[in-house]
Amino acid sequence: SLYDVKLLMREWGRKTKVRKDKIEFTPYPEVQNAWFHKGWIPFIYVDGTEDELVIDTAPAEGGVCGQILDWAHEEPGDHFVVFKSLREWFQDMLDSGAVGKPDDEEGDFSYDSDDGDDSD
Repeated sequence: SLYDVKLLMREWGRKTKVRKDKIEFTPYPEVQNAWFHKGWIPFIYVDGTEDELVIDTAPAEGGVCGQILDWAHEEPGDHFVVFKSLREWFQDMLDSGAVGKPDDEEGDFSYDSDDGDDSD
């Protein structure tokens, strides 16, 4: 589920205050060696877990600013790149049908919900 701005700020603030210095991290080379980095912006949480997708604004050498990380709360340091950009993530959402696509040349959208009801 997407975070609204208020929840995003609360989660970011809460996580940046947590100190996890004594944990040995095994980061991927393009990701900062941290439990949570102040340059990571959570924008989606996985329902029923504390896992999130975060926008990485402070990648390690070899990473790309704006890459999307899987941030796993229960697996410290095991944060890895799932998409190279927000655009790539959004394209994946479109391709998978997770969000609506334009129905016509004018760009009007419809969404196929789980109950089969289409709405414009």
